[in-house]
Amino acid sequence: MLRNRGKDIDILYKFKKFFGVGNVNLYGDSAMFQITKLGDLVFILEHFKLYPLKTHKYADYLLFKKAFEIIQNKKHLTIEGLQELISIRASLN
Repeated sequence: MLRNRGKDIDILYKFKKFFGVGNVNLYGDSAMFQITKLGDLVFILEHFKLYPLKTHKYADYLLFKKAFEIIQNKKHLTIEGLQELISIRASLN
């Protein structure tokens, strides 16, 4: 969530326009870029596969991708899969 109503929020709108998916939601003095469809996430994950992040955020991307794959393969419906998701969430920055 962004708490700055300036050019940072403009960046969220640029994400939406560039990727062609998601929504920018405004909450008082905060804003969030939100994607609700798994299919839309595939597109964004593919982008970062082609153009990898070059900072410490790459590790978060890999964890997020792993969590996405657990959900996509419906492994989150098992106790083991759910525990793995919880572990990933605890590791995300």
